[in-house]
Amino acid sequence: MTMEHYLTAYDRETENFLSFILSIPNSYLQQVKKIALVEATDPDAIGSYPLSSSQANEIAKLLNKRVELNPRAVFFLEPAASE
Repeated sequence: MTMEHYLTAYDRETENFLSFILSIPNSYLQQVKKIALVEATDPDAIGSYPLSSSQANEIAKLLNKRVELNPRAVFFLEPAASE
């Protein structure tokens, strides 16, 4: 089993999942982990890391994408098991 990583968004008030915003290609994962301040004790980034709007924007920019900043959204770097 391998892990995939995503930039995700949740509703700030209800904590309901809003969307997978971006899939993080493995070739960018090291840079994304630096931006997300992933701890050295979690080298595979298997935790869920809250991101500021600025961090989410920086990750999107790295991937040549845009994030629509919604004041109700909170962003995370999250792993998901892939088949």
